[in-house]
Amino acid sequence: MFLAVAAQAATITFVSPLAGAQVIGPTALEISADSAKVDRVALVEVPLRARSSKPLRASDLRVRENGIEQTIRDVKIERPAAHFAFVVDRSLSMNDGKLEAALRAIESELRLLRAGDTASLVAFNRHVAKARAITRGQQLSTRELTPSGGTSLRDALASAASRERTYAIVITDGGDRTSQRKGYFAE
Repeated sequence: MFLAVAAQAATITFVSPLAGAQVIGPTALEISADSAKVDRVALVEVPLRARSSKPLRASDLRVRENGIEQTIRDVKIERPAAHFAFVVDRSLSMNDGKLEAALRAIESELRLLRAGDTASLVAFNRHVAKARAITRGQQLSTRELTPSGGTSLRDALASAASRERTYAIVITDGGDRTSQRKGYFAE
């Protein structure tokens, strides 16, 4: 979540590291704003996964914005509640036990949900089904998920977008050939 205090709305984006980049060791984070009228950033939340032999403190980390070191006020050890959207391909190529294996894997992962977490299942082939809530311990059935049709992966991912903290876990074995959306999407 990014909040900016400014005379007009601004979008704050990460410049470095690039989206999808793997980061190992000390790394500089750089953000930029699309408006010169931003006078200060009130809050920038930086999700971080770290392995350390000791608990991390704010003084262990540094964040620079446009070369200027920023003040880190807090490091939260636990992640807040989140929504996990399991986006599952049910196209014809998921026959021969692949779809069943995907559903068993999801059932296994549902056991790892923390208090406050929620989950949903978005099944897709050429058409994207409406997300349905799933819960810890739920048995998932292939009765209504018979593999058929093509793959609309981009459309399925777009349907998982949410304003809440959401992690989309995609299970597919093929390329997108039938989405209405073309290329990457940003919403």
